[in-house]
Amino acid sequence: MSPAPLDAPAAPRRLWQGPVGLVLSAVCFGLNAIPTRIASQSGVHGPDLSLARSSVFFTGLLAYALATRAPLHVPRGQRLTLAGFGVCGALIGVGYLSAVAFIPVGVAVMIFYTYPALIALLTPVVDGRRLTGPALVAFALAACGLALAVGAQTSGLDWRGVALAGLASLAATGQLFFASRAPGGGGFVTLFWGQAAALPVLAATVLAVGPASAAAWSAAAPQGALVIAFYVGAFLLLVTGMRATSAATAGIIYCLEPIVAIAAAAVFLGERLSLAQYAGAALVLAGVAVEVGSRAFPPRRTQRA
Repeated sequence: MSPAPLDAPAAPRRLWQGPVGLVLSAVCFGLNAIPTRIASQSGVHGPDLSLARSSVFFTGLLAYALATRAPLHVPRGQRLTLAGFGVCGALIGVGYLSAVAFIPVGVAVMIFYTYPALIALLTPVVDGRRLTGPALVAFALAACGLALAVGAQTSGLDWRGVALAGLASLAATGQLFFASRAPGGGGFVTLFWGQAAALPVLAATVLAVGPASAAAWSAAAPQGALVIAFYVGAFLLLVTGMRATSAATAGIIYCLEPIVAIAAAAVFLGERLSLAQYAGAALVLAGVAVEVGSRAFPPRRTQRA
C-alpha cells in the first residue's frame, strides 16, 4: 500500500500580512505628525499636506484600478455613504495635520484619540444599541484625561489647535460610522471612492485658506515626502495586515499610534508635556484600551445547569 500523499505546503505568509503589518502601520500613522509639524514651520500647512498625500494615494489607486480592471460600481443608495466617508476623511486630515501647527503634538493626539470613546457614547443613538458599562467607563476616562491634559495648560494652548484636533476627532467618529455601512464591508471600493470624495473638499479648503507657495514647498520637500510616504505606507500595511488579523486585535494594536506620536514628539521635536498632561494621556489611552478590550474580550454569560 503506497503512503498517503502529503498535503501541499501552504503558501508562506509574508511578514507584514498580519499583526506585524498593523504594528508598522500604527507606527507610520503615529510618526506622520512629526514631519507635518516641521513642514508647517516652513509654510506648508495641514490642508496642503492633506491634499498632496490624498492626490498621490488616489493616483496610485486609480492606476491599480485601471491595470486590474477592478470593479468600482456603487449602488445608488450607497453613494451618499461613501461620500460621507470621504468627506470625514478629508476633515480628519485637515483637522489633525493643522492642529499640530498650533498646539503640541502630544496634546493634539490626546484630543484626537477621544474618538473611540465618542463612538462608544454615540452608538446607542446611531446604531440603536444599548450603551454598555465598558463604554461608559471608556468615555469617563477619556473625558477626565482630556480635561486634565487641556486644563493643565489652558493659558498656553492656542484655541485654534484645540478646535482643529476636536474637529478631527468628530470626523473620525463619523468616518467609522460611515465605514461600518460601506458597500461590501469596505475594501478597495471604499478606499477609492473615499479618496475621490475627499479630494474636492481638500482642494476647496486649500483654496479657501490659501495654498502654500512654491518656495515653501521647496523648503519643506523632504518633510512633505515623508508625510506622503507615512500615509500611503500606513494604509497599505493596514490593508495587508488585516488579511490575517481580527478587528479586535487590530483595535488593540492601533492603541500604539498615540504612544508613538507622543514619544516621537519628545525625541524629534523636544516636546515635553507636564505631569498632568502625561497623566491625562494615560487616562485617554486607558479609555481607548477599555473600549477596545471590551470588544476583543466580551464577558461570557454563565449558563444555568
